[in-house]
This record gives sequence, C-alpha cells and structure tokens, in this order.
Amino acid sequence: AWIDDARFPRILEAMNQRMMRGDVPLNLTATSLVANAYMYGGEPKYRTWIEQYVTAWTERTRRNNGILPDNVGLSGQIGENMDGKWWGGYYGWRWPHGLFNQIEATLIGGANAYLVSGDPRYLELPRSVLQLVEGLARVEDGKTVVPHRHSERGWYDYRPLSPAHLVYLWYLSQDPQDRQRINTLTAGVSLDTLSYRKGKGDWEHAAAWLAFVEGRNPDYPLQILRATYAASLQRLEMIRHDHSVPADRNVHHWQERNPIVLEGLVQLMLGGPNHVYHGGLLHCRLFYFDPVRRRPGLPPDVAALVERIAPDGLTVQLVNLHPTEPRELILRAGAFGEHRFTTVCQKGAVTHVDRAVFRVLLQPGACGKLDVGMARFVNQPSYVAPWATHDVE
Repeated sequence: AWIDDARFPRILEAMNQRMMRGDVPLNLTATSLVANAYMYGGEPKYRTWIEQYVTAWTERTRRNNGILPDNVGLSGQIGENMDGKWWGGYYGWRWPHGLFNQIEATLIGGANAYLVSGDPRYLELPRSVLQLVEGLARVEDGKTVVPHRHSERGWYDYRPLSPAHLVYLWYLSQDPQDRQRINTLTAGVSLDTLSYRKGKGDWEHAAAWLAFVEGRNPDYPLQILRATYAASLQRLEMIRHDHSVPADRNVHHWQERNPIVLEGLVQLMLGGPNHVYHGGLLHCRLFYFDPVRRRPGLPPDVAALVERIAPDGLTVQLVNLHPTEPRELILRAGAFGEHRFTTVCQKGAVTHVDRAVFRVLLQPGACGKLDVGMARFVNQPSYVAPWATHDVE
C-alpha cells in the first residue's frame, strides 16, 4: 500500500492527523542535541530541559500501568489522537520496528539525563521497557523470546531480544539486577563468542565484548579487529565497483558502503559499547588526548586496550611501539570528563589522583598495565580540552 500512488494521499492524511501532532518516544533522541549544547556552553537550562523531558516520559509510563505509551497528545493525554489507544504512534509499538525503537529512544534519553545530572534514577525509563517485555517473555525452541509489537491483537511478534540493549543498560548502571537480566532474556543463546555482521548501528556485538571484559573470551580483541577490518575492506571494494546513478540509490546506499567501522576500536580502547544508533552519544570509560599535537586521540605509535571494567574502575594496557622515542598522552575519565579518577596503580604502587584527567609518559618500547580507580558520573560533562583546564599531571 505504501507504494500505491492512489492510496498514498490517504495514508499521508491519516499520518498527519494521527501521528504528526503531540509527542512520541522517538523524540527522546533529541536529548543528544540538547546535551551537546550543555557540554559546549554549560548553561543550566539545557540540563534542566533534558531532566524534565525524560521525567515526563517516565511519568507517562507510570500513568500507563508501567507500559511506555508511544503517543501523547498536545494536551498531555495518552492516546489523544489515536482513539485513546496508548499504542499506534509514529515509530511506536505497532510499527515494524516496535520494541527496537522504544528501547533505543529510552536508552538514549535515560543515558543523556544520567550524563548531565549524575543521577541514575533516569535509567528507570529504559529499564521499565525491558521489565515490561521480561514479564511477557516465553521460551520457544529453547530460546527466550519477547514480544516486539502491540496492536488490536495484543502483544505479538515474539522473537529474541537484541543483547546489545541489555548490555548497554548494564554498562551504564552497573546494577547487578541489570546484569542478571542479560542472562534471563538471552537464555538459550550463546553470547560469549563473536558472530560478526556489520549492521547499520555498528554496535550489535556488545555481548561478546562483555564476555571479554569479564574474562570469558580472551581472544575477542583479535576476533573483533579481524572482523571489523574485513568489513572495512569489503565496503571499500563495494565503492570501487559502484556504478549506480543517483536515481538508483535509496536512503541506505552510502550507509551500506561506509568503510568506517568503529565498534571494535570503541570497545577495546575506550572501554564501552559503541554509541546507540539513531543519535546516542558516546558513553565510555576512557578518552585519550595527544598533548603534543593538542588533539583528541592517541599519539602516534601508541596503542591502548581496556581489559577489565568494574563499577569502581578498570584495567588498561598501554604500549609505545616506537623503539627510540618516548610518547606522552592524556587519559580522561569518560568521553566528556563526566567521571573522576580516584587512584592509579602500576606494579603495586598506588597514586591518588582525584581528577578527571592525568598524564602518562611512555618510554621507548614501553608496555604496561594501569589499574585505575574511578567514580562514575560525578563531574559536569564538557567538551573543554584538558589543556584548557590546567589540571593535568
């Protein structure tokens, strides 16, 4: 029906009348735009907006018996333009994407509110979506499946839940109950080994990474780097042999050919899953800066691998591959300095730091591990470069 020219005007009219007025969960992705404004200028009004907006959706969910509604009218009434139905909104529960969009949008909104406020209660919103489908889960062919859609027929479209969403929530919260939910909702599915397929989001393999940082999959770094490198080569080959013309290209044409594949590097170097698709920010444990060139990223010849993460710290291995020259780098706690280092331990020697950044000098050919203590989400996030704060030692 969507490609029937005779029907399309009626479809468009219905969508404008029922879906284009009011609010839908998908709009939670706009919190990333507002968070960027907050981190550039630090104006409290942006933090307040994010907190109030995520709180509004949390309260709507509570009013709807714990179910995230997918449409709210301009008056604030759930189902105002959908004949009183809490489902049926734009990219909502009846949409083919169903659960996927509801959990993504709430993860983005909850994570951004946690980022700017330091208050984990905002994670209640994405957690409520997972708790909802957890209560509706069943086992089919030995695997746990959950409903992804809802309509007049009730809950339907039962299939396995993407573990990436579950891992992401646990990564943010570090709550043991969120960790247990990963096991519960992925029962019957092997998660500890990598089965790689590059999706649109470039963040689908968080479960195998989790097995690595928990010590169950020591070969994961090699596995993911080989897989993502092969994906980059494959896409470059597609570009070389792309003889299409603009009229033949759909919205996914260049997306499917984008040779930049980030997931493995983000996981291994920054200590976190890649950003949530459709507008999520980068929520990670570490970020690096080159103080000599005054730019983000590792200096030349330097490699980093985050081997362990815990609620109060991590272990990172740093290597200087240059045989004759030292290298300096700056480590920051979080992509935006939202965390704070508490201690740094090397070979049993503990240094107390109590700041968001510290400097490391790597001698020629140096290779070593740092056990780093960390307090999470305790600083105001900012895009200000470390050398602008005069707080690097």
